[in-house]
Amino acid sequence: MSQIDWKAVAIKELRTYKEVCLSLQSLPDLIERQKMIVGRIRTNNPAKVYKKIPADNDTQLSAIVYRDELEHRLKEAKKTVAAINMALSAMTEEEYLLLDTFFIHPRKNGADMLCEKLCIERSAVYERRNKALEKFTRSLYGCVTE
Repeated sequence: MSQIDWKAVAIKELRTYKEVCLSLQSLPDLIERQKMIVGRIRTNNPAKVYKKIPADNDTQLSAIVYRDELEHRLKEAKKTVAAINMALSAMTEEEYLLLDTFFIHPRKNGADMLCEKLCIERSAVYERRNKALEKFTRSLYGCVTE
């Protein structure tokens, strides 16, 4: 039985974190668009809240399936962001800086920048990054596989 490399999974989560956060902004708009395609458009007339738009059954069915998938993705994105935020809240300021610099918002020459900012050697930057990653992984998944 193969073991899951939870650190690798955590790195993937951190590297996609900002895009998942952005999806929380775009998904509701996409879902609303699909609702309109299904046949309901809000109007400015308070007496007529909805107005039907013609659409064939295949188009409506496709829009419903697509909307359902988007709604599922939105729920998953919310859960993912909440879990990552919870794990990140357990980090110290320095640990967050390390994770942010290496994984969330990777920077060219990020290790060198951290050496200067933290006044430590390059090897110490990587050692602290690994410890921060381990702490993040434990906070997120409850375990770390070496």
